[in-house]
Amino acid sequence: MNITTEQIDHLTKDEQTVLRCMTRQASYFGTMDRAEAELRAWFPLKSEGWLVYRGGHHIAIHRTAGDDRRCLLVTE
Repeated sequence: MNITTEQIDHLTKDEQTVLRCMTRQASYFGTMDRAEAELRAWFPLKSEGWLVYRGGHHIAIHRTAGDDRRCLLVTE
C-alpha cells in the first residue's frame, strides 16, 4: 500500500503537516477497507469539510467536496 501527498499548497500549515504524517501510516492501515475507515474517521466531512473518496483502486482525500485537487492518495 502506498500513501502520497499531492496538491497541498492551498492547505494551512497544520493541515499539510497532518497529511504528511499520514504518509507514514501505510503499514498501519494494512488493507484498503481499513484505510478508508480510518481516513473517514480522521477527516470527517460534516465537521471540517473534508471529502474522502474511494474509487476503483484508490482512496483520495480532497479538502472540500467539489474540489478536484487531491491532497492525499492511497493505492494498493
